[in-house]
Amino acid sequence: MNIYQILEPVTNKIKSMLSKAIVSLVNDSTNMQLIQIEILKDEVKDNVERVQDYGLTSFPRKGAEALIGFINGNKDHGVAIKVDDSRVRPKNLQEGEVVLYHESGSKIYMKSNGDINIESAGKVTLDGDSIELGSGVLEKLIKGDSFLTFFNSHVHVVPGIGPSAVPTAPMTSAQLSSKGMVE
Repeated sequence: MNIYQILEPVTNKIKSMLSKAIVSLVNDSTNMQLIQIEILKDEVKDNVERVQDYGLTSFPRKGAEALIGFINGNKDHGVAIKVDDSRVRPKNLQEGEVVLYHESGSKIYMKSNGDINIESAGKVTLDGDSIELGSGVLEKLIKGDSFLTFFNSHVHVVPGIGPSAVPTAPMTSAQLSSKGMVE
């Protein structure tokens, strides 16, 4: 018996510790998300635990790719270490950039120059007791000339009637404040 024959069981265990797989089903109702995966054409594993980063969770689509680790090389105890979907991943990022993304096209894009862009395929909702923007930006927007210019030139379109007239007496910051529109 040679050294290769002696080490063959250990070598086989090491080779079977990691595997690529395709996600078939997801059970998101349990504390630890469970997925069904297909490793080889006819090798399906059910109830594979999916480990996710604290504070982030997702529900992968059928066909997403997974990296599966098998504890002690035991194929009966698989754990999904990472799940990705190359079909919808944003590409051509710059070094150091980060994107939180969704297949709809919505993204939170942290750019290499420090800017953050939020792109939404739908409505963006901010919900909380108060919303603050740094450096008094919101206050400047509301009390500044750009908001007053917009406010003083806006019209309303009434279905069946048409647009309303532009306000005849432009408002000032002081008037907006007295009406409770600006603190």
